[in-house]
Amino acid sequence: MERLDLRTGVARAAEWIAEVLALYRPEPHLVVGLPGGRSVVPVLEALRQREDLPWERCVFFLVDERCVPSGSPERNYTLLEQVFFGPLMEKGWITEDQVHPYEYHEEEADWGLEAYERVLRGYREGFHLVVLGAGEDGHVASLFPRHPSIWDDSPFYIQVEEAPKPPPRRVSASKTLLESSEACLLLFMGEGKREAYRRFLDPELPLADCPAKLAFEVDRLAVGTDLG
Repeated sequence: MERLDLRTGVARAAEWIAEVLALYRPEPHLVVGLPGGRSVVPVLEALRQREDLPWERCVFFLVDERCVPSGSPERNYTLLEQVFFGPLMEKGWITEDQVHPYEYHEEEADWGLEAYERVLRGYREGFHLVVLGAGEDGHVASLFPRHPSIWDDSPFYIQVEEAPKPPPRRVSASKTLLESSEACLLLFMGEGKREAYRRFLDPELPLADCPAKLAFEVDRLAVGTDLG
């Protein structure tokens, strides 16, 4: 595990991502999983300034999404489009075909997840790089402490019901899918994440009590925080 001190800015996190992507230059596609939430925004804002990245080979998926109507401001994709995908498209560094938002289909038994998984598997069986932001309770994606989501060993995405945070219905990359990532940047940003960070570092605490601990299963892990 590499620790990134982000107290004076997030440039080091953006540099770490650049270093990781450079490792896969021979591969035709670089599959990147991104989260919702505000904690990742500064890193994405720094990343979108870097013209030196292999943008033309990156393809993007969401690690989780809220099951709300398309176009809703509550969608994780809405924020990502505003702060990251949109600006990159305006610069001509990526195209719409490289971005894969999840669309909620309430009328389907699997909410459209099988179709989303097929798109991912068309590139590879998992992420080259996943970025995760830990919540105040230590959750990542939509895998919550002591919730059925953290015990679900499905290989790809899972349906999440009765989530402890609104909205109660979500979809999420499974624990198995996240653990299979080649590299992971895990962020604990802001004073509200201090207890989650402490729990993450507590070797006695089980994964079920702090889902962020799944990141320890990723071979190449960086943990970034602005906490002293």
